[in-house]
Amino acid sequence: MSLLRVAGLIEALGLAPAAVWAGSLGGVILLELLARRPGLVRAAIVHEPALFGVLDDGQQLAKGLVASTAGAVRHHTVPAEFANHARRSVGAAFDEFPPDDRERMFANADVFFDLEVPAVASYRPDPVSAANALHRIDLPITVMGDPANHPAPTFRAARWLADHLHIEFCELPGGHMPYATKPDTTAAAIRGALPH
Repeated sequence: MSLLRVAGLIEALGLAPAAVWAGSLGGVILLELLARRPGLVRAAIVHEPALFGVLDDGQQLAKGLVASTAGAVRHHTVPAEFANHARRSVGAAFDEFPPDDRERMFANADVFFDLEVPAVASYRPDPVSAANALHRIDLPITVMGDPANHPAPTFRAARWLADHLHIEFCELPGGHMPYATKPDTTAAAIRGALPH
């Protein structure tokens, strides 16, 4: 979902200013929303954003991600590669998802590989400018991640974001998609992070 669609949805539903939780690619979109339309948000919770551009090895990681997804498309192995990606994101819990949930995830595989992965890989904000822009925003921002993911790029990006915003990093177990693997824990963490 693009920045314009998120902004339009918040406005159309009359939710502004909204409290927004977003992870992975959604975390990147939320950060852009904060930078471009901060009046639509009253509190932001970012979970393991896919910010390859802030990592020392980000360009290499992005190229590898694009190559693997392009190869899957070219060799007609999208379902298998998407299943591998899902298992890396949620672990063994993926195999325990109800069949309808897995089908819904797989229905998005082509869009994920064709559009979302290239968009994430090519997103290259200037890290210093991005952090400075977020510093100027006067609203609560929380950054979360699962310490068990510590080698993963999205976890490292979350740590970078918390460090550059000079805010506490909040641990949230459940992997890269905690809303799918630990929904109750995730809901409690979101409620706890919102200003009272």
